[in-house]
Order: sequence, then C-alpha cells, then structure tokens
Amino acid sequence: FKKPLDYKGGLSLDICGVPHTLGIGGIHGAINNFKYTGRIMNIDVASYYPSMMIVYDWFARSIPDDKKKLYAKMKTDRVALKKTNKKLANAYKLVLNTTYGCYKYEYCNLLDPRMANNICIGGQVMLVDLMEQLEPYCDLVQSNTDGIIIIPKNEDKIVEIVKDWEDRTGMKMEITIGDKIIQKDVNNYIMRTEDGVKAVGGY
Repeated sequence: FKKPLDYKGGLSLDICGVPHTLGIGGIHGAINNFKYTGRIMNIDVASYYPSMMIVYDWFARSIPDDKKKLYAKMKTDRVALKKTNKKLANAYKLVLNTTYGCYKYEYCNLLDPRMANNICIGGQVMLVDLMEQLEPYCDLVQSNTDGIIIIPKNEDKIVEIVKDWEDRTGMKMEITIGDKIIQKDVNNYIMRTEDGVKAVGGY
C-alpha cells in the first residue's frame, strides 16, 4: 500500500444552524459558550468505527476472514463485559478502537488508508443524514465524531427517526437523557444526566 495521503483542511458548513467542520479527524460542530437547563438527549452510536468495519466489511485488506470474525466476536463480548467486568471491557475497547488507528500507521501491517477513509468519511455522512432527518424535531447543541446532543421538541418522532436510521445503517444507538449542559465548545462541556455527571475536556 502507498503512504497515507496528506489531507489538509476540511469542509466547513452549517448543519442544523450550527457551524461544522468535516474532515479526516471526524465531524465536529457545537454552539460555543452555551448553557441550557431542561430536557436534553445525548444520542451516541455504540462502537461506531468497529461497527462500520463489521457491517460494511471495511477491514484492512490484510486481515484474513477468520480474524474479522474474531474481531466481531470481541465487539459482541465487550457489550456483555461492560456489565460484568469493566476493566476487561475497557481492554477490549482499546483493541477494537486501536485497530482503526493502525490503518494509517505506515509501520503497521494493518496499513490501509483507503479503508480508514471509508470509515471516517462514511461515518460522517451517516451522522449528517441523521441530523438532517432530526432537524425539524430538535435543536442541535453539538455533534462530535460518533454522536450528537440535542434539545428535543418531539421525542416520539426523534426515537422513531433514530430507529429508522439504525435499520438503514446497521448501527446501534445509545440514548442518554440529561437536564443541564454547560458547553465551552465541542471538546469541553459538562452535562448532568440520569446516570450522573458527564464531563468532557481538560478545560
């Protein structure tokens, strides 16, 4: 395989009234310096990059079929381990996610920039599709690589659209409900949820 291409910049555009950047680092968009108290939905794709590898066969082309099956089994096992052995589940997560990272590392046998781009760009396109479907029924707070945070206007319709998106893409969503968010930018925010407090970023 050739060395990874040197991608510069990205695509800047407005999505659902929020400025976004799409690029090889993923999709990012947020209302900066934002705070809100009220019903919030955090909608994340479960194991987004590993799921795309499995569902669309976007594995590095050097990976044999038996190892693809092993990778898929690890992803399934990790879901069960999250409830019984969090430490081991986190170790599985590291292996699952690092596999994608190796696709653009020129000293690794998994080097396959084309498949890395399929995953990264394909994931962004699918997330943009979801946001555009949801736009009439929510206000977008932020999107970041594998998920979005929204203020719902019609939760029944949102759940219906998310289910349809899951059926079309083969991905699975995890929805967390919150009641307060304070956000500096896409990488620095704190949100109070039903499960406790989610804090993101060193800020």
